Amino acid sequence: IVHSSTLSSGAVEALNGAFVDISTDGYGVMVNDANVIVADILASNGIIHVIDAVLLPTPPDADVDDYNDKEEEKEEEKEKEEPPMKKPTKPAGNSKKSSKATKIFKSKS
Repeated sequence: IVHSSTLSSGAVEALNGAFVDISTDGYGVMVNDANVIVADILASNGIIHVIDAVLLPTPPDADVDDYNDKEEEKEEEKEKEEPPMKKPTKPAGNSKKSSKATKIFKSKS
């Protein structure tokens, strides 16, 4: 159980055995690249610190560079599978009728 006031910069072991980087400065506390936006929420089983990002853990015994390479490959494959965006089409209708309606409307006003 760690209150935000007792935190210091450095690596901290998470419950899964991986490490997260804690950094503190005069402006607040960060966990990896996430900002702590609400600190010290007391719960029955510990203290909650709300962050503004999702932390995705790497397996503790994994080579981080290898893990990141695999994640990039997955993203590239996903991009290849998604079809390109289609151009918007013009609304259906007869443009001659539309221009006649516009002329009638303009002449009455």
